[in-house]
Amino acid sequence: VGSPMPMGAPAGVGGPPRPGQPGLMAQQQAQQAKIQAQAQKIAEQKAQQEQLRLKSEAEAKQKAVEMKKKQGEQQAAMAIRKDIMKLRALTPENFEKLAEELAVTMGTEFEKCGSLQSSIQTENDKALAASKEKVEQIIEMRKKNEERLKEMEKTREEAREKATELLAELGLLVEAAEKAATAFGERVKSLSEKSLLTESAVNTACSKVEGEAEAFLEKAKAALDFIKEKGSEIKA
Repeated sequence: VGSPMPMGAPAGVGGPPRPGQPGLMAQQQAQQAKIQAQAQKIAEQKAQQEQLRLKSEAEAKQKAVEMKKKQGEQQAAMAIRKDIMKLRALTPENFEKLAEELAVTMGTEFEKCGSLQSSIQTENDKALAASKEKVEQIIEMRKKNEERLKEMEKTREEAREKATELLAELGLLVEAAEKAATAFGERVKSLSEKSLLTESAVNTACSKVEGEAEAFLEKAKAALDFIKEKGSEIKA
């Protein structure tokens, strides 16, 4: 039989441990470790959430910066393209002015185009090359039109001169026909006024009248044939 435990001594001190005490301590330690693990997990989750928040904010800021930059590039490109489109209405008279306006806009806006610089430069070069070619075509077309108008005017003038000559020639033919008609009329009148006593005199007079009539008909026919042949040239 062992010695009795001193009065007032705490359980487990100065004597053997009570039955079941080690198991309780193990449970407490396990519970404490579990609590610490949960606390650590919560802290890690909060840290991850904070990292995600910061990352999201940074991405949003970066996206906003990129969007603003892109909008600036598009506005600059639009300003240049506006002047490029003006070249569609060019003439040889306003080409230099429009090209100068485009050059000024390129000088102030090109650097702001950023990622669009290459495409804008290509559009600018193509537009200027096409515009120069168009100006040359317009000048050449105007030159050809002027030459065509001069040729047409020359042809009209020659036609007028020819018509004047033909009218003068027709006038002579008409005048000859009128003279022949007058001679025929006078011959007929003189025949009616004469007293023809012999058959020979009558035959002679009739022969002369017939000659005058043939002369008139010949002159009149010549005038009519001339009008028929040269009428279109006279009307020109």
